[in-house]
Amino acid sequence: MYTDPVQAQLDAYNARDIDAFLSCYARDAVIRHADGRVLLQGHTDIRRRYQLMFDQNPELTAQVPTRIRAGRWVVDEEKVHLSEGELHVVVGYEVHEGLIHSVVMMRSDL
Repeated sequence: MYTDPVQAQLDAYNARDIDAFLSCYARDAVIRHADGRVLLQGHTDIRRRYQLMFDQNPELTAQVPTRIRAGRWVVDEEKVHLSEGELHVVVGYEVHEGLIHSVVMMRSDL
């Protein structure tokens, strides 16, 4: 059975399940801002940042009104609901061999 790692990580994000979330990412996955800055690299960085976000935002959820697939790339329009408000983000996920290897975050406040 094929599992879509982008959808699986979204489901884990919404459940605030850090282990399920990380299982969708390659161990050396890189999360970058669209301007090229590396924001997070590898499971340790990703775990630290997202666990903190999960712990600090009990109402945290993300909805994806638009998803586009093109080869190895999946691009999501995401509406993220945080305790202090909502973020509107575009995120590109590069998927290879069933795992997310790189992420490009497109938002102005990073």
